[in-house]
Amino acid sequence: MTSNSTIKVYYNSVTPESSENGDVSDEGFLLSFNRFHNLEDAVDRIIIEGAYYFSSSEYDEYGWYSTGYSSVDYKTLTETEHTFHFDETFTSEERLVFYHMFMLKTRGIKNA
Repeated sequence: MTSNSTIKVYYNSVTPESSENGDVSDEGFLLSFNRFHNLEDAVDRIIIEGAYYFSSSEYDEYGWYSTGYSSVDYKTLTETEHTFHFDETFTSEERLVFYHMFMLKTRGIKNA
C-alpha cells in the first residue's frame, strides 16, 4: 500500500418510486479516503463510516464494501447506501488481507 492509496466512496439512493422500476433514484461519487498508515487503519475507517457488507458471498479481488441501505430519510422514504472501492494502488495481496481483517472485525470470522 502506498501513501497515495485511496478508497473511493460512492452513494446509491432509492425511493419508493424508483424501486418499483428496479432502479436507483440517484447515484454518484461522494468522496475519497487516503493517507492510511496501514491496512488496518483503512479497514477501521470504512467500519467507522458504517461498512458492514461485502459485495459477494465469497472473496472476490474486485469486490467492494457497503453500508447497505442503512440511511433512511423518513420524509421522502429515500434509502441511501454508501459503497467503498479500492483504487488501483492496492495489490491483490493487500485486497485479500483487507478482506480478512474486515470480516474478522465485523463478524469475528477468522477464516473468511
